[in-house]
Amino acid sequence: MAFTTMAGLVAGLAALSVPGVTRVYSAPPSQPPQTADLPAMYPRLPVNTISVDTLNGDTGLRSATIELVIVVRPLFQSTPAANFTAAVTLLDSLHTVLANNALSLGLDSWEIRQGEELYDDETGMWALVATVRASG
Repeated sequence: MAFTTMAGLVAGLAALSVPGVTRVYSAPPSQPPQTADLPAMYPRLPVNTISVDTLNGDTGLRSATIELVIVVRPLFQSTPAANFTAAVTLLDSLHTVLANNALSLGLDSWEIRQGEELYDDETGMWALVATVRASG
């Protein structure tokens, strides 16, 4: 099934139940998640793309790219090895959930990488960022 609206895709991704994730936000939080709410997940930065045929003005296949973020732990909490292990475990869980829901969400591909989320000048978090692509 292909996606039809960006709102539907964002809602579908935000509704995923990823084992190990404690809190899910429907949009990026305005404040850093509290430690008790970690790991926390939210969608961000949707991009909509469509091409137009220059000869007849028809539009091609609509595609979307959106990031799904899982904030794992504060950067300076625990040890790098423990944070890395937690991130790898969540990466496997997120991959499995995306694979199990790819058809219903119209997903074409995804890439998951470890990164950092910075919320202000002082608050950095270990995070996974999945770049998810869909078309319809």
